Amino acid sequence: MRAAAAGAALALTILVGVAMARDPERLQAERIFAAIDRLIEHRAAEPAEFERLVHTRIAPVPELSTPFFTVYRGDFEPPSPFRQIEIRQPLVPPRERGVIILEIGEGVCVGPQAVRARYGPEPALAPPSARQPAGSPIYYVYDRPWGKLSLALSRGTPECLERAVIDWHG
Repeated sequence: MRAAAAGAALALTILVGVAMARDPERLQAERIFAAIDRLIEHRAAEPAEFERLVHTRIAPVPELSTPFFTVYRGDFEPPSPFRQIEIRQPLVPPRERGVIILEIGEGVCVGPQAVRARYGPEPALAPPSARQPAGSPIYYVYDRPWGKLSLALSRGTPECLERAVIDWHG
């Protein structure tokens, strides 16, 4: 009985591994979604914790920082599916707010169907305004108890996830 269970588990592992290997786009989407979810979960972390979460160095950017918040940035290296992370941490109490911007790398395409399947089928849509440059992305906005998750999708063919913005307030 135990051998049969072990054999079934091994067969399932092989089947899942083969299926994922055949669908690298889905595997890449899951990796991106998992990173977004981790950042949401640890949104109030200190910069050193973010470095451990995203496996890249994050440094303050004084020229973008203000008396109200500090901006931190980190650049990713290939083969990461990410290009850059930006964290805006408030300096004045209450420090229960912040923004995290995760830029997706070029050559990576997570489509709108995958986004809606993961985060919800009916996001609020935030199209670019007339003042924004041509080709600006459309945002899928998801209101959550902790704030907003805004996911920028390129316009054109194919539509691809370009950035995730985690705007939190507690």
